[in-house]
Amino acid sequence: MESQRSGSGREETLNGSPHLKAPLNTLHVDRCTPAHRVHALLYAGAILGLVCHRLTSILASSSLAEGWMLLAELVLAFMWGCSRAFKWRPVRRREFPDRLPEGGAWPKLDVFVCTADPRKEPPVGVVSTALSAMAFEYPAGNLSVYVSDDGGADVTLFAFMEGARFARHWLPFCRENGVQVRSPEVFFASSSSSSSGCSAGGGDADKLKVMYQNMVQRVEDVMEKGIHVDSVELDLSEEQQQIFKRWKEYSGNNHPSIIQVLLKSNEDKDITGQAMPNLIYFSREKRPGFPHHFKAGSLNSLLRASSILTNAPLILTIDCDMYSTDPTSPQRALCYFLDPIASNKLAYVQFPQRFQGLNKSDIYGGELKHLYKMNPYGMDGFGGPNYLGSNTFLSRRALFDSSLEGESGRDLLEPEKVLEMATKVAACNYETGTKWGKTVLFFLPHYLLLLHKLSIKILYLHSYFEIICILLFWKM
Repeated sequence: MESQRSGSGREETLNGSPHLKAPLNTLHVDRCTPAHRVHALLYAGAILGLVCHRLTSILASSSLAEGWMLLAELVLAFMWGCSRAFKWRPVRRREFPDRLPEGGAWPKLDVFVCTADPRKEPPVGVVSTALSAMAFEYPAGNLSVYVSDDGGADVTLFAFMEGARFARHWLPFCRENGVQVRSPEVFFASSSSSSSGCSAGGGDADKLKVMYQNMVQRVEDVMEKGIHVDSVELDLSEEQQQIFKRWKEYSGNNHPSIIQVLLKSNEDKDITGQAMPNLIYFSREKRPGFPHHFKAGSLNSLLRASSILTNAPLILTIDCDMYSTDPTSPQRALCYFLDPIASNKLAYVQFPQRFQGLNKSDIYGGELKHLYKMNPYGMDGFGGPNYLGSNTFLSRRALFDSSLEGESGRDLLEPEKVLEMATKVAACNYETGTKWGKTVLFFLPHYLLLLHKLSIKILYLHSYFEIICILLFWKM
């Protein structure tokens, strides 16, 4: 990644403490800004001339058609003017993860992966999404991955039990071979391991592929035939058998809160003896007659439950059909969360979505370049918000005042009392008579993130990975 320095005609600021010689991030105005402004002014003059001509024609002929033409031109001119705002002051940012302190000083991170229906969102794909997050280049003891299953499906829990076993082999493989795309579904679907960013692996990759295919086959068999707890092929422990026996009494919209800790970083190790990240399955209570508010309600419940279990100061939300293409993404976000000046006011950092399966020219505009690549530059310099609903690192304290803030980043606990507390806050009637989902946190029907007493500023990080970063600042 090449350094971007500002020339004499551009302005540059260094985000961070003024006395630091090595800031964690930089900002400068795009070099094409003067050209964009000149073009906008010339075009605006042409539009003004057209409007004057149209007014003259209307006064001369009093034609109704001329009036409608003027109205149409004014509407189009307004739309054009709004779009020009994005190019008035586009800015570019760069972050320096190599300047971060040692990993032991990084804050703990809770990752939320949300799914709802195993028929529409295959559990194997959800597992791959979670594994790509578990494989972040982040201290395992500081990383917890939560899977929010809003469908309460036993096959999803079974898939993650299988995924927890596979993770013991997958994580060290990615770490030792420099795999860039750490979603096993994408990695093994590519024509060769090297196309997914693996510089080595050889026979190990072939063995892992067989292991992964066997896992996929077992999950698909359960999808088709259901879970038979006595089946030798499923290889369920006695505890797991008891879990799935109780599941027979549940349905997707009528079940109690379910929390299963599948991996614990202070106990579970991978095949190389390294600690594993925490992996927790979560399904909030659902009962007929109680509104559940879809994904927003699920995130609210998971936010409360995670504050009791791990309470990490940072949260990452990911949709279940996505995966990380950069295992250092959390480090890039930390370049803002650990900034000496911005950290106390920073609320969240957001990454863009990238799309696969598009034709070469993207003739249908499926990549949404204006939303993810073009407009954010101008919004950054213009100070406008653009929350996209996923791929977002959030500061927990910006969402709500947790009573456990002083214990932020604790090790995962599993005594009965702690799980009982987490189960209670995931109850379907917990939000009744409260402000949850109304003035703070996630809100439907429009799925907006509402942060209490906040003003908004958006940043766009221009780097090799083209990271979008949105910062929200508390009002002082």
